[in-house]
Amino acid sequence: MSRRSKQDLLFRKKRQRMIRTLAHSSKGQKEIQNALKEAEAANRAKSDFLANMSHEIRTPINAILGMNEMILRESKNETVMGYARNVEAAGMSLLSIINDILDFSKIESGRLDVVNAEYQLSSLLNDVNNLIRVKTDQKGIEFKMEVSPELPEIMYGDRLRVQQIMVNLLNNAVKYTDKGKVTFSIEPIRLMTDEADIKITVADTGRGIPENELEMIFDKFRRSDLGNNNTIEGSGLGLAITRTLVERMNGEISVKSVYGAGSIFTASIRQGFVSDEAIGDFEERLKTRQVNKPRYRQSFVAPEARILVVDDTPLNLEVVESLLKKTQMRIDTAPGGAECIELVSKNHYDVILLDARMPKMDGVETLNEMKKQRLIEKDTAVIVLTANAVSGARENYLDSGFDEYISKPIEPRKLEEMLLRYIPEEKVTLQENDEEEEDGIIPAWLKNVPEIDVEHGLANCGTAEIYMDTVVRFARSAGENILALQQFLSQRNLKDFTIKIHSVKSSSRLVGADRLSRIAQSLEDAGDRGDSRYISERVGQMFGMYGALASALAPLQGRTSPGAPGENHKKIEIDEEHVGQLFAHLKEYVEDFNDQAVESMVRSLDRFHFPGKEQERFDMLKQAMEEMDWAAMLAAFD
Repeated sequence: MSRRSKQDLLFRKKRQRMIRTLAHSSKGQKEIQNALKEAEAANRAKSDFLANMSHEIRTPINAILGMNEMILRESKNETVMGYARNVEAAGMSLLSIINDILDFSKIESGRLDVVNAEYQLSSLLNDVNNLIRVKTDQKGIEFKMEVSPELPEIMYGDRLRVQQIMVNLLNNAVKYTDKGKVTFSIEPIRLMTDEADIKITVADTGRGIPENELEMIFDKFRRSDLGNNNTIEGSGLGLAITRTLVERMNGEISVKSVYGAGSIFTASIRQGFVSDEAIGDFEERLKTRQVNKPRYRQSFVAPEARILVVDDTPLNLEVVESLLKKTQMRIDTAPGGAECIELVSKNHYDVILLDARMPKMDGVETLNEMKKQRLIEKDTAVIVLTANAVSGARENYLDSGFDEYISKPIEPRKLEEMLLRYIPEEKVTLQENDEEEEDGIIPAWLKNVPEIDVEHGLANCGTAEIYMDTVVRFARSAGENILALQQFLSQRNLKDFTIKIHSVKSSSRLVGADRLSRIAQSLEDAGDRGDSRYISERVGQMFGMYGALASALAPLQGRTSPGAPGENHKKIEIDEEHVGQLFAHLKEYVEDFNDQAVESMVRSLDRFHFPGKEQERFDMLKQAMEEMDWAAMLAAFD
């Protein structure tokens, strides 16, 4: 037993003797109660301190990263861009330390959540590769990833926390390795019906850990060989948090090390998976991905929209104004709650971004006063802008009456996406980038929707016009489909549920929502075999993903379908070489009895003129579709 462990044991025994002695007297009882009250007060004070520090530290980081983002957007000088990228890396490193401290506070209070959902393993590993390779390149050490091709591609678990485990272990290895290499490997230990035990190994050729310090390497605020490692950055919490996360995922973590030669950390975690699709050759996947960060381009312009930004820090106001200036919105600013109320009493705003912590009148008090005076109109969204990122902060603000929550440092894309949801559609023009669009029809922002593979959707639909028409219809029908599926389940109507989920599967595949399509496929298969238990266990995931995708596509729901024929519409001559491909896709949906996909394609194709007898075939298909005569539709392909 180590010296520290013996001291801890002696201390615990001494404390137990004191408690027993005190408990035998009324005076002792009172002292115990007072001690408990003091402990509870100290715990509340610690929570308040963490919330305050979160705000105080994140506020200047928001300014640093926000202004640095403007340099990255606007500078064309490569030397300056290099400096800015270094500032970004240092700022994100500082933010990572703060997040470690907040995560540990959540662990101590028992509020560190693990939120499970489906995710793509190759995408997660690609992100890990990009994050770590920048650091290994800077230090001039080799980084190697070994990924078993047998791993399931579509996993079920907490993607963020799994990535946190991997990145924490890799960051630790890179920090303590000055030469040689860091190797990351991941492989399945055991594959079950719908779960897998996965082993993650991180090996380095770094400084290693003295044998007498291996026992305490996962303790909080402890660092091995402090005399030689006192210049290493970090909070001293990364490995303690990693151990907690691994244990939450029914796993174990261990370390082997030779002092002066390197260390090997091994962690096992249990994750679910939803299909037998394997990840395959990860090296090939990695080669096809674009690693370089694209230049910024605003996702929309809204010159008629008006928003109000309220913050007591002038630099924060400047950051938000700078981040949003290319959207052309009219932006008013106020340094406090009183000034906010004065402006709102005189002007109508589409959105109010309101800082939570301000002197004299904070965000919640300002919101309550505006509601009391009935200054906020129904179509005005009030979004809290805060550096408070402790557990439960978002829920508390929403309970206080805010419509949404944005934490600092502000992520520009998330800010634009949120504003896009609340600014009236008639005031918004989605920004189209000729370099990033297909035929000038597909908006650039659509390619950034995580669950949509635009290229795959284009291949399915044939042309950008047909694809966009289909995506618009898909977005509009999502809410109705979810309600119908829920109704069929409540009625235990498995037959109609299976028919409807089949339609969702096909339409999802048509627009390039491949993951949603695969989930719907698994539910359809369960419906065919009468497996109600499987459906009840997995349908919630599908509703969540379908709903999130519908929200992401919300800007399209009020949009007129591209190329929709009007009174003076002149039909476009379709290229003969595309006819066979288009009809092949249409035939597949007819054979699947997919009414939604068939109607979408037929309506889209109606604005084209087909060569020769193909026009007769299409007219026959169109009439049969309107009459829902499936036999006639099939006959049209004979």
